[in-house]
Amino acid sequence: MPRTEFGKGKRGIGDLDNQYPELVRRGVLNLPKSNWEATTDPGVDDDHSFGYVVGSWWLNTTDGGLWICSDNSDGAAAWSELAVGAGGNHAALSATHTDAVVATLVRGDVLIVNSTPKLDRLAIGAADRVIKSDGTDFAWGIVGHDELSGLADDDHPQYHTPAEHTAIGDSSPHHAAELAASTTVQGVVELATAAETNTGADATKAVTPDGLAGSDFGTRYIQVQIDLDATDNTTGTAKARLHIPPGLDLMELNYLHAEVATAGTGSLLTIDVNKNGTTMLSTKLTVDASETGSDTAATAYVISVAGIATNDVLTIDVDGVHTTPAKGLTVTLGFQVP
Repeated sequence: MPRTEFGKGKRGIGDLDNQYPELVRRGVLNLPKSNWEATTDPGVDDDHSFGYVVGSWWLNTTDGGLWICSDNSDGAAAWSELAVGAGGNHAALSATHTDAVVATLVRGDVLIVNSTPKLDRLAIGAADRVIKSDGTDFAWGIVGHDELSGLADDDHPQYHTPAEHTAIGDSSPHHAAELAASTTVQGVVELATAAETNTGADATKAVTPDGLAGSDFGTRYIQVQIDLDATDNTTGTAKARLHIPPGLDLMELNYLHAEVATAGTGSLLTIDVNKNGTTMLSTKLTVDASETGSDTAATAYVISVAGIATNDVLTIDVDGVHTTPAKGLTVTLGFQVP
């Protein structure tokens, strides 16, 4: 068999096996030119002008990526990666995928296709949320009852319509166990206002602590007799004293009334109320001439200091009397939780 010349020397045909990789690399054998020693990936300029043809191979020795040429057009070469470099492992959202956003996945992420469109991550939503579609994109949200197609109100026992939420004693399927409460049956009950508590005639409403405190029933009244009914009124300081017990602690003075047994004539009967020696009134309590009560006074009293506390001492002064003094005097004080 004739010998074949390879390069500068001559070798026998038996050496062909050892020279095969080099012959392929150099294009001596009739095989497509390939690049088995590249350190980068092929580009659009690795084309026909460099001898590459469709079917040429390209090995990136840096990361092990293996490519094959599918188009060798000048300046527009196309190469397809057949084996991914670095052992074949890469992140789902890495630059390896040209149709993906480069990002790092974390626990709870959901893979979606965004508006670009590219593969992207949707971060986990808040607790008890579901992924909803608006017909174009996905987002986390809450599914309302009216969004469930084909599901009527009565198909969902836990669902209440807006009208049912305000209906006391509603007997719909949703409120089957929510009948009006009574003295013998548990159920739904409306809360009474302070005005309704004052009336005291409604047997179907419940009284709250706040409603009771704001009603007439939440007011504590104390009456102090200053003068006996047959005794003329006289002026004086601290004509009566009242010690505040714990039961009135942190309440407020909200009511005053003065009543005489026999009306006086001329001038005014003027009364002041003090807390620990300081007046509580910016406008004092008065009884007009020929009147028996302060409720008909031309000028109403004004309380300027209302709060009281345990162990405060209230005193009642009579600052002025009628020209012809009235007889008898009783002062009523009312206290209420603010």
